[in-house]
Amino acid sequence: MAQSRWNMSAADCSELFRKYDILEFISECYDSLHLNSYACVVDDIELLRFTQSRIYDALFDFDTEIWKEGPDYLVSLYDQCASGK
Repeated sequence: MAQSRWNMSAADCSELFRKYDILEFISECYDSLHLNSYACVVDDIELLRFTQSRIYDALFDFDTEIWKEGPDYLVSLYDQCASGK
């Protein structure tokens, strides 16, 4: 599911899971995760990736005033950052 949602190869997806220690996260949270759908796990991974991004840091930098912008602008910045543009 993660591969198709993020349009990533199996190798890239595996590297991402290794980088953020997702398998340990799944192991620790299995009791609550198995009651929810796999999509919830993918949502949690996306939140983790966001909180470790430069855009998340900039959101709390009051000089940039990104916090004043709407969610669409924030998503756009995050997508640009994630794509390396």
